[in-house]
Amino acid sequence: MGKIILVTGPTASGKSIWAESLIKPYSFVTYVASAPIVENDHDWQNRVEKHQKRRPGSWELCEPGLDLLKHMEEIPDSNSILIDSLGGFICNHLGVTNLQWLKKSAKFINIIKTRMNTTIIVIEQVGWGVVPSTDHGNLFRDRLGQLALELERYSSDSWLVIQGRAINLKLNSIAIQ
Repeated sequence: MGKIILVTGPTASGKSIWAESLIKPYSFVTYVASAPIVENDHDWQNRVEKHQKRRPGSWELCEPGLDLLKHMEEIPDSNSILIDSLGGFICNHLGVTNLQWLKKSAKFINIIKTRMNTTIIVIEQVGWGVVPSTDHGNLFRDRLGQLALELERYSSDSWLVIQGRAINLKLNSIAIQ
């Protein structure tokens, strides 16, 4: 079984940079950009370009759109994976019922658990901010938090990145039951 490493933190904290540094030692890397493509959003395009410039040319790029699960199954087990980020997966499935979501998230976890190489997952930290004012915002926050909590059970490392500093939560915390 491969390792599962989680990297979480608030917006613009350095999560992606930290996750990229953790996966750089691996020979074969697939970078999964899970966020939906946003047209005509200059700020979003700037963020995407920053990420693109940092990635080594040897990394394979996967932009799965709505079908992350299918694409995850197609990535060779010889590759390590960096998923940036979990929020894209959730955002792409806000329109499904709770039962459909439970099935999708269970399948995602199963795919990750059975991989033979390391998977690093960047997870937005949305629970520290303002309570969302929309039903979709609340649904996003709740699904993201629940999936992150489930993934934590299977992770070998869990990092919190704040203001460009990374803290290994597995080494510096007590798990609650």
